[in-house]
Amino acid sequence: LEYKKGLLDTNPEVCYQDLVACDKFDISDDVEKISLPTLIVSAEKDIMTSPKRGEYLHQKIYGSEFYIIEDSGHFLMQEKSEEFNDILIGFLNDFI
Repeated sequence: LEYKKGLLDTNPEVCYQDLVACDKFDISDDVEKISLPTLIVSAEKDIMTSPKRGEYLHQKIYGSEFYIIEDSGHFLMQEKSEEFNDILIGFLNDFI
């Protein structure tokens, strides 16, 4: 698949820094302050940002919408683009 080729063509240091950023990014103490409509989409097989993090955000952000896209990993927008786009468009249509 195209995303795999892109990943393989990426400098290993860039991939490493992406992993470090995902591991260190934590705004857990502030998410309850979010008061805007929030869409949370997680990927079932994402090893960088697990669905447990998405569930946590959903529990902490009042009124948020939460979806898990099955059989997809960290590149869910490429792996399951139609499903992701359907979720996103459905969420955005609530504001039109």
